[in-house]
Amino acid sequence: MYPYVIIEDNPSAVENLKGFMAHFPEYQCVGVATEYKDALLCILETKPRLVFLDIKIHGMKEQEETSFPIIAELRQYLSSLPYFIMFTAYKKYAIQAIKNEALDYLLKPVDPLELKIALLKFEQKIRIETQGKDKDFILCIKSHGDYRFIDCRDILYLQADDNSTDFHLISGSKISGFRAMKYYLEELPDSFVRIHNSYAVNSGFVTRIHFGKSQCFLNHLLQPLPFSKSYKTAIERIKNTLIRN
Repeated sequence: MYPYVIIEDNPSAVENLKGFMAHFPEYQCVGVATEYKDALLCILETKPRLVFLDIKIHGMKEQEETSFPIIAELRQYLSSLPYFIMFTAYKKYAIQAIKNEALDYLLKPVDPLELKIALLKFEQKIRIETQGKDKDFILCIKSHGDYRFIDCRDILYLQADDNSTDFHLISGSKISGFRAMKYYLEELPDSFVRIHNSYAVNSGFVTRIHFGKSQCFLNHLLQPLPFSKSYKTAIERIKNTLIRN
């Protein structure tokens, strides 16, 4: 899921944007703010990957013409900023948006095609970011003073077993971690996707998805893994990512 926040003081504009975003189930709205201070608090608390920021909102300082200072202020508190898509009824702030490193600049009323293009830009940024993390990401599995270090590029899939998790590696070996799968997925890069209550896959190894049989095939693995209907959105996300690549 891609958590996002909307910073907008017009309720109808918020509802319209939410309506558009409902067509993209992999995105989840985790907060809405209508004023400058509330916007800062909302972003700091929810830590979204994406922020839709209106150029003008309530509560801006008198000397400020736009809400761009939010981005500068967030840099003081966050080591990694979310991506910002600016939206406004004013064309004149486009250059300023670029200077503030906004991902995109949408004019109101928001055009669905322009929104889709902006989201594709965002997803491309996330893929590049994730691939970079994957190259150097080492997972530490600790148990009673015993520390095991795994290069995430070697992990084929994870298998849940009550409150423990088995890591199946491309070498064919298995390493057990004594925490629930949910814990490890929060530690791993976004390329690791849960497809079943019992399984999560490294999407970089997916070679085939059979929707009729609810099966996911992985490189280095002879037998496919099942995926459940409740995780179909996750499977669709893997499919769409692989198609775009």
